[in-house]
Amino acid sequence: TVLRHLFLNDNELIGTIPTELGDMNYLSIFSVENNNLIGSIPSELARLEALKTLLLSGNSFDGSIPDELCAHGIDMLRIDSTVKCGCCSMP
Repeated sequence: TVLRHLFLNDNELIGTIPTELGDMNYLSIFSVENNNLIGSIPSELARLEALKTLLLSGNSFDGSIPDELCAHGIDMLRIDSTVKCGCCSMP
């Protein structure tokens, strides 16, 4: 079995995004919107070669989007304005 889409929205998750998520080779959609996640966005997400949609808004992330992730070619990225994204074009 291959996991391609992971939606964990509105689950009151707390803590950080585990770096091990970068080992999910076939994941193309990762969504954790509207939880209580904190910390930085791990650069290990750039190892997700199939990742095209990354939805992170509604959390308390800080820092900036890792350059490795921006260079990845994600089609849809949704984050809060508290996260800096110097290498991405934001609406």
